[in-house]
Amino acid sequence: MINIARKSMSSVFLLLLISQSVFPQPAADALSNYNEPPSRLRGVIEKFDEDIGVLNRYYSAQTSPNRIARFRALYGEKA
Repeated sequence: MINIARKSMSSVFLLLLISQSVFPQPAADALSNYNEPPSRLRGVIEKFDEDIGVLNRYYSAQTSPNRIARFRALYGEKA
């Protein structure tokens, strides 16, 4: 029983070694050609998302006049 397990494990290991040589992994540099360039608005969008998250946590009452006023001020802000 142990002999069969050893043989099967060694054959799996051998198959893994062969597959690595036949199907090598692509280099990280080759994959970087497919990435899109970073957006110029990414920082603005992330900051806006953080601001909304902070306001949602601070003003938890959805119908609060203070919350409504603060969100209107946020939406009206210019960069």
